[in-house]
Amino acid sequence: MVEELKPVKIWKQKECWLIYFGQNFTGWIRLSIQENEGTVIKIRHGEVLYPDGSLNVENLRFAKATDIYTCKGGGECYEPRFTYHGFRYAEITGLSGELKEEQIIGKVVHTDNQEISEFSCSDEAFNNIFKAMVWTMRSNMHSIPTDCCQRDERQGWMADAGMASEFGMLHFDLTNFYRKWFHDIRDTQEKDGSMPLAGAPGWPRDTFIWKVGYHMTLRNAYLYTGDKELVEENYPTLQKYEAYLHSTLVNGLLAYDFYNDWLALEFANNLMIANSFLADFYESLILFANVLEDTQGKELYENRLIDLKDAINREYYGKCMDNPLGTGYYGTCDTLAVAPSAMALEFDIVPEKFREKVIREMLFQVVESKGSVQYPTGILTSGILNQCLSDLGKDDIIYQFFCREDYPSLKFMLSKGATTIWERWQYLVHNEMNSHNHPALCSLGPWFIKGICGLRKVEPKKDGSVHLEIMPFIPSDMTHAEMTYMTVWGKIKLNWKKNGNKVLFSAELPGAANADFVYGEKKAVWKGGNYEIEL
Repeated sequence: MVEELKPVKIWKQKECWLIYFGQNFTGWIRLSIQENEGTVIKIRHGEVLYPDGSLNVENLRFAKATDIYTCKGGGECYEPRFTYHGFRYAEITGLSGELKEEQIIGKVVHTDNQEISEFSCSDEAFNNIFKAMVWTMRSNMHSIPTDCCQRDERQGWMADAGMASEFGMLHFDLTNFYRKWFHDIRDTQEKDGSMPLAGAPGWPRDTFIWKVGYHMTLRNAYLYTGDKELVEENYPTLQKYEAYLHSTLVNGLLAYDFYNDWLALEFANNLMIANSFLADFYESLILFANVLEDTQGKELYENRLIDLKDAINREYYGKCMDNPLGTGYYGTCDTLAVAPSAMALEFDIVPEKFREKVIREMLFQVVESKGSVQYPTGILTSGILNQCLSDLGKDDIIYQFFCREDYPSLKFMLSKGATTIWERWQYLVHNEMNSHNHPALCSLGPWFIKGICGLRKVEPKKDGSVHLEIMPFIPSDMTHAEMTYMTVWGKIKLNWKKNGNKVLFSAELPGAANADFVYGEKKAVWKGGNYEIEL
């Protein structure tokens, strides 16, 4: 897919020309020039500038992101082949004269995955966040879902893709895109069942955390399409991988993993994170076994999940008994972080007798401990925390976070000129991991559709129908919101609009849909068709 962007601004910076495209994107530039034969033109690409206005390429690490062209003489047009860059600024040196706007075109390149949803609301900042997430996903779809598009990686890191996959499925038709990627992953599986962490040979095999994107993406792909073939194609690979993982357990738990909640603002217990994801892995296997009517597999994974949850609770709950906080948290005395508790709640690990206390302590950490609503989580668990809060009926807390304007927040990114989502909450941290176009935190994006507009659940049924759960969250200072989503079952359109003290909610549902609507005391059961209800 190729689109074109015109420069927003062009200026001279010492011996160079700087071009600003306004939008961070993936692709290259086309340069029309008339120079003498042998003139060497150098084009560098970057996402940010130094305070003096020069191009900052530190976050590219070892990537050069540089095109060099030797002119043949006369009028000619240059654009690179067999490469792409992630950038919103370009720097050109070697030109003999003035650079004019008509000489430059930005070429936007990504896999041609159809966009199938729209979202808008009365808060323009929310619209811009959603738009930034869409651009981020586009920028990181190049035959495989990549972790970033600018520095010396551009790899198919599984976890990054998995975190973004629900937003991806809610906005793009990604069935075949993911089908191809799953095939790539299957090709890398070793005879013992292990797999490398980035869906490509040569990457480490002895870490589970970063491979969770495989089962998470498959689960989202199935839930939003009902595509049984996807499950059939990948279930044997996941079974073999589960057998390998199970063989490595020590006292019922994963005993080694060298990744954590990447770039989190607080340190969580590494193995608590890994084993919580393992519980989620088993939940997915149970779902897949049920879809394929594998009763033996379903029973096996249900029993192993019970054993795993028991082991997690023995090892990680309330271990720091001399600390009042410790009795309501998962982790150790030095790792009383939000993420493990959110994961334990969301993945149904918490025993019922501890649930109220864990919820209370987690909410204290998120809402009060730092004086305002903050997500101290990283790229692996921010979306999980978001979903956990929503499932607890705490959409008001999520809304407070989305409204937050200072660091750390999504609006903070916008305040720094972001047009795509960053890898980390900080603007820049030295020259480390500062991708400004990274999909993982798009894990927060489903809430626009699921929370504000209310499409909480899409559940495919074996008879070809789909069950929907609709429950909108209506912020006091928003006046309207709407979404349209073209599913395999047909169009889903939800919108609400305030009129004085009343809210009118309307829904357009496909013929194959059955929906449960809930808003406060108001409840309704809808089948395919058009509906209106006053809230």
